[in-house]
Amino acid sequence: FKTDILISGGGSLLQDVTSSKSLLYYIGVIFLGLLFRKKVIIFAQGIGPINDIFSQYIVPQILKHCHYISVRDNESYEYLKKHKIKADLLCDPVFSTEIKQDIQKEKSVAIQLRNSRGISADFINRLAKEVSKNFPDHKIEIFSFQDEIDFNVCKEFEKNLLLLNPDINTVVYKDLSNNAIINQMAKSQYLIAMRYHAIIVGLLTKIKTLAINYDIKVGKIAKEFDLPLVNFNSDMKEEFDRLINENIEDKFNRAKSKKFDWSGFENTINS
Repeated sequence: FKTDILISGGGSLLQDVTSSKSLLYYIGVIFLGLLFRKKVIIFAQGIGPINDIFSQYIVPQILKHCHYISVRDNESYEYLKKHKIKADLLCDPVFSTEIKQDIQKEKSVAIQLRNSRGISADFINRLAKEVSKNFPDHKIEIFSFQDEIDFNVCKEFEKNLLLLNPDINTVVYKDLSNNAIINQMAKSQYLIAMRYHAIIVGLLTKIKTLAINYDIKVGKIAKEFDLPLVNFNSDMKEEFDRLINENIEDKFNRAKSKKFDWSGFENTINS
């Protein structure tokens, strides 16, 4: 009640694939901001898919009244355009992160996993088999970004990997700062990642990257940059072949060219 501005985002909050309850919660917060006559800003969000009929009606009706909307992918922009809602199409703010480019690459593979609905022991085992088969002489560096969600899955993957190849060199990182994660991950030649922002770090640090499609936003960024992409139930061989033979230079240059535009937010806040 005491604030002047409500900022909703970022991330893919307005979708009901993860949960219809979470969609209603986030759109409800936006509605309350408008109800109490606050400036409401939608910050670099991904919108959709929205499957529930009631949500399909209520979401655009509420978004029409927001003071400034920005989205981070073309599908979200087209969704709003279809509903005659003005929005700016921006990149994710993480693309503007300044990262040193003189980091020496090591013979290592970065793995970034998280717990998610749909992930299974079978998937973890099959992923471990592909990593063991393709990178037996590489150091395998496993990154837990958000320990309460990621760490147990990371340790389970490491256990599977060591059962397949007891001689493989592994390490699991936890409790790292954002800068420490970026600096350590940037040394790798390859990245296999679930989290959206881990994929962006891979692109910005010129790492050959394979994405794991646990969420619609991961599929979107993999499509945008033509990255190899695996689903929880898909065969991985072809995508691992793509990963190994990937030409990362063009994708790195495209990622580096993206800069987040703050002007719309500044104009809305100051108006």
